[in-house]
Amino acid sequence: MLLDFGADELNKQIPHFYSTLKSWRKKVVDELDNLGIKYNSGLVDYSYYFSKTKQYVPTKVLSENFQIIPRKLNYYWLNQNQRQIELAIDEFSKLLRQTYRGNPKKEEKLYHQFFNENDFFLLRDNYSKSWYELTLPYGKNKSYQPDYSLKPNMNYKTDLNILEVKLPNEGFVKNTKFHPNLYSKFFEHLGQINDYKMYLENEEFRNIIQQRYGWYPERVQYSLLMGREAEKEENLDTLTVRMKQFGQENIYLMTYDELLAYQVRFLDRMNLLQIN
Repeated sequence: MLLDFGADELNKQIPHFYSTLKSWRKKVVDELDNLGIKYNSGLVDYSYYFSKTKQYVPTKVLSENFQIIPRKLNYYWLNQNQRQIELAIDEFSKLLRQTYRGNPKKEEKLYHQFFNENDFFLLRDNYSKSWYELTLPYGKNKSYQPDYSLKPNMNYKTDLNILEVKLPNEGFVKNTKFHPNLYSKFFEHLGQINDYKMYLENEEFRNIIQQRYGWYPERVQYSLLMGREAEKEENLDTLTVRMKQFGQENIYLMTYDELLAYQVRFLDRMNLLQIN
């Protein structure tokens, strides 16, 4: 039970929270080791645990069910390597600096390649699985292919996130003095996402959707990754008004800077709660 300490007292309790969480994680790793599961900073060896020769070992943190039904633990702090995240952040920052408008389609694919090679950049601690360009057929030789479909870990608000990836150097709002409006290319991106929304809400495709994802998502979040944070913040009032006027408030706009900042904070949390 969490008590209302007040801000000052809460700050005093934070080190205790960190210590308690690190202690719990250490117990998890120790019990995994007792079960024959070897952990080494993002590399978890389950080979003995999945074998038929293993013996029952009493545990206090890990459940008995975990031993009865062998499966991998889906804890991000177990499965992600901190050094790998650091290198990915550096690579992502370099990619941002090199982006230009020479060949937009080719540029998009470079980011797709990066996210496919570093799937944790999109998954972070929020999602457990991703599908890249999953085919959603709707007619003879016709289909939609959202860039990324993300399955949340545990989220009472949504059970699927559709993420479309565009370029960091694309703008949101035209720089005009009177009646500033959204770029036509931006409208195209919104239309693309709305096509996915219409498809996923169409009962005609329910069985196909369930077959593709393994379940039928009732609550879907739609996200668009594009642009830079400075330009978004500079035009936030206009952007908010226009998105509301055109009924697009359901689409979450995330800039490349926001994604990078989240990843840096994520790494900081991992370092802060690292166990030896």
